[in-house]
Amino acid sequence: MLHASGKKLQEILEEAFIRPLNIDGELYIGIPPGMICSLLH
Repeated sequence: MLHASGKKLQEILEEAFIRPLNIDGELYIGIPPGMICSLLH
């Protein structure tokens, strides 16, 4: 799934939450990235 900006959902979440908080590493929201794609289709 791509946002209107053309970025992937995870990239948007990383920009919104991970980078401002200076958190390094993978974003984990309790759902594997592949499952997010499956749920959104």
